[in-house]
This record gives sequence, C-alpha cells and structure tokens, in this order.
Amino acid sequence: MTSETPTPNTPSLPVKWPENAVLQQFTGSCHCKKFVFTFQHPSLDTIPVVSCNCSICTQRGYIVVYFTVVEGSMDALTSYSFGKERVVHRFCPNCGCGVLGSGKTVVAVNLRSVEGVDFTKLTLFRLDGAST
Repeated sequence: MTSETPTPNTPSLPVKWPENAVLQQFTGSCHCKKFVFTFQHPSLDTIPVVSCNCSICTQRGYIVVYFTVVEGSMDALTSYSFGKERVVHRFCPNCGCGVLGSGKTVVAVNLRSVEGVDFTKLTLFRLDGAST
C-alpha cells in the first residue's frame, strides 16, 4: 500500500478518482501465472468499478478499473480488437484469461484477474459500451 496521490494529469475516465485519493498496490495475473502484473488504484470499495455492456465484456463477465501505469510486459499477451477498435483486449495465449484492455491513454484491468477482490463490496458504474 502506498500513500501517493494521482497525478493531476490522470486522463478522463468513466469513473474519476477522488482528488486526494490514497492509492493502493494491487497484484493480478492470468490463470497460469505466465503474466503477472501490478498497478496502483484507489481502494476498490471507495469508487465505482465499471461494468460494460459491450459484447465482449458481457460474454466474458469483465468488471474493470482504469489506470495509467502497468508493470508486467503486455508483449506476453495476445491481443484482439473488434468494432471501432477503440480498445485492444489482451489475454494470455497459454490459458486464455482476459486480463487487460488498453485504449489510447489508459489501461483497463479485469478485476476478476486481481488477487483478493471482494466482489460483494463493489459498486458498479454501468457503462453503455454496446451503443458506442
């Protein structure tokens, strides 16, 4: 856990971080652990997480948060885009787990690949990705 605050240049996200949010370190991985990553984000029970209704998020059950820095090489993942190709979905070529999506300025992590998430405590922000 850290006590850093987000930079003022944090991109506009579907759910904005509180101005003086305390960041925590989170760790996640694909199922086979070939891809392990860490990221910093405010506590997951303090701001809503994103539940998108686009076809891939619905089918795969993604619940995501957005952040700007990832540790772990995304080169180890296979990528897939569809529709307007605004998001590159990344998954492990070995076990098939979808762990990340990336856009022009942010990365979205599938919370189902993050250790220790209590899904009963999450507040959902419903993003209408099906209409975009």
